[in-house]
Parts: sequence; C-alpha cells; structure tokens
Amino acid sequence: MQILLQFQALLLLSLMIYNLAVMKFYVLGILVVLISCSRSSKDTRAFIETESLIARESLGRLLFFDTNLSANKTISCASCHQPNHAFADTVAFSSGVFGRKAFRNTPSIISVKNQRFFHADGGLPTLERQVLAPLLDRNELNASLKQVIQRLKKNSNYAFLAQKAYGRPIDAYVLTRAIAAFERTLSHSGSKFDLYITGKKSVFTPEEKRGWELFKGELNCIACHPAPNFTTNHFEHNGLAINAKADMGRSRITGQQSEIAKFKIPSLRNCGITAPYMHDGRFPDLKSVVKHYIAGGNNHENQSKKIKKHQLSKKEEQALELFLQTLTDTVFQEKQGFY
Repeated sequence: MQILLQFQALLLLSLMIYNLAVMKFYVLGILVVLISCSRSSKDTRAFIETESLIARESLGRLLFFDTNLSANKTISCASCHQPNHAFADTVAFSSGVFGRKAFRNTPSIISVKNQRFFHADGGLPTLERQVLAPLLDRNELNASLKQVIQRLKKNSNYAFLAQKAYGRPIDAYVLTRAIAAFERTLSHSGSKFDLYITGKKSVFTPEEKRGWELFKGELNCIACHPAPNFTTNHFEHNGLAINAKADMGRSRITGQQSEIAKFKIPSLRNCGITAPYMHDGRFPDLKSVVKHYIAGGNNHENQSKKIKKHQLSKKEEQALELFLQTLTDTVFQEKQGFY
C-alpha cells in the first residue's frame, strides 16, 4: 500500500509539469522509488532528498514564468530574462510593469550559481535575496508580497509542489528559494569553445583560433575573463565614460570614491546572443565592445590598469568577435523546448 501511495503521489506530481522534458525526470523518479523501496533506509532517504530537489526546481520553473508575480499580472521573470537570449533581454533597459524602465541592463543568468555577488554593484549577497529584489522593485514587477502569495495560494499545483519541496504552504520563503533553485539549474555546456578546449581543435576556424590567441595573449582579456566561466566576479572600472544617468556602481554599496563606476565583471558566456552590452546597454553589438576596449577606455581615475590601448587590424578585430561567438552554448540553445 505504501509503495502504491508513493507511486500515485509521484504520478500526480508528474502530471502537473507541463513540459515533456520535465516529465521525463518524474517518470524516472517513479522507477527509482519502486527500486528504493526494496533497498536500505539510506537509499530511501537519498531518493526523498532527490525528489525534494526536483520538486523545488520544478516549482521554481513554473514561478519563473508566472505573470501573477507582477503587480498587474503582465510581467514574469522570463519577460526580461528570455530563454532564447541566454536568459537576458534584447534592449538596453527592460520594460517592467506599466512600461517603466529598469535601472540597468538585464544580465544573463546562465551559470548564476557560480556568482559570489548579485546585481552589477554586488549589492546582494545571495541568489535568494536577488530573487526578491525585482519582485519588489517599482520599475520591475512592483509586487506586494502579500498580494502575490494570496494569488499563488489559489493554485493547487503550487500548494502540492510547495509541500513536496519544502513541507510548508506557498509563502515568501518558498517563492524565493524555489526560483533560486530553478535558476541554479541553468548552466553553460556544449559551446564550440568547450569542444575546442577539450581537444577537438578542428572545430575552430583559423579566424576563431586567432581570436582566442589575441584574447588570452596580446590583449590579455583573460585577466578579467578567464575560462571556464569567463569572469573573475571581481569589480572593475572598464573605462566607460560615466553617462548623464551617473550610475555610481559599486560605490553605491560601499560609499568609497575609489569604487565609483566599478561594476561586477560579467561572464562572456553566450555573449553572442545577449546584446546590447554593458551595465547600461550602451553598445549594440560585439563590434562596438571590441572597439571600446582596444581604444583603451576613457582614462577615468578608477579605470582598471588592465585596460590598455591596442592596435589591431580589421581582420584581428573580426577574429576576436568570431572567437567571442564561439562561447555561445549551442547545446543549451537546442534544448529550448525544456523551458
């Protein structure tokens, strides 16, 4: 009877997941529970922990795409973090509720689990805290947590998954942790660069190979963007002219003049599909980004010493752009049906 109840519970859980790819995980889970019942209690506990993790990620996925999280039910997390653009946006400043514009450019959240700080100024210490920020931001989802939780409690699927995942009703704790759990599943893998670096040298064209050589050699881009994550997660002033909007970057958090206009170094993973670029989206394409860096920046007093002027031919500039395109995660792009 116990086995039957476990089987029925997992089958119900599977039916609530709307995507075939996610369904496969639950079908597998049903088989695992039947096997685990004949094994030790240690195996059973391990399965329960796995089942709980899957429920958290599945709940987070559903919440990530749910417009009920915004004040006027028009915006979801995915409205600005679009799967087909590596969970970034295609405009300089995303539109939130009532057409209000976000303060900064929307970053990709691929491999967000590898980050040490959140937001471009590093103002938030955990991913769970970061999840809460856009929910409450006036220019983004502008939500009232009380109102949002009331909406979510009306969804029986959410109630079931919340109990499976956290053993409690849907609330702010469940909401933020489930979305964070889903976001941690978004990892890079399978780019052309990954094939090259693991020994399949023939995948690179001569131009892409030259771009990689420039990136790690003469230009020393790798000092701030080392493989495999292509970021150090440090804060640097990358030579951008401070615009009229005067975003003070890291200094907004620390109050230090020496950190004015310093921003967290972003990963270059999938940069080929996340235009426009920089914290304010000022550069429309990779060509503009390359030209900015080889020009040596704008000599602000806080500018990183790593930003230096270089002389590149047109072919070398193009080679660098082509290399950056090899960081696009083709495997990730091919599994868009999962989202």
